[in-house]
Amino acid sequence: MGQVSPVITSLGSFSKVRAVIIKWEYIIMFRRMFVAAAAVVFVAFGVIAGEHKGAITKYEAGTSLTIKVKKEEKNLKIAKDAKIDDAIAKKLGKIGEKGVPAIVITNDKDEVTEIKAGEKKAKS
Repeated sequence: MGQVSPVITSLGSFSKVRAVIIKWEYIIMFRRMFVAAAAVVFVAFGVIAGEHKGAITKYEAGTSLTIKVKKEEKNLKIAKDAKIDDAIAKKLGKIGEKGVPAIVITNDKDEVTEIKAGEKKAKS
């Protein structure tokens, strides 16, 4: 009468093990959600600040420019504190028919914050 069945004893320890397993499941689930949220934030910041590689076809000093990227032209405003590479600054005064190859970096308001020298395409 004083003995407890081994089945009942194992159920008691099983519930403790089950509680530990459930705790780890929540920890793993939280970790996955955190990693997914971090990935979304990184992607969002990549979309906000843009980098356009193309040819500047029009330039109005300190106000706006037009850049041609893969047959698509974009009109962008230039921020007041924009940095312009010295090599590009010289070329912007006399833009040819094909434009000036450049890398234009914009902020989240789609204003130009920096203009760097771009690469000329290699002739095939």
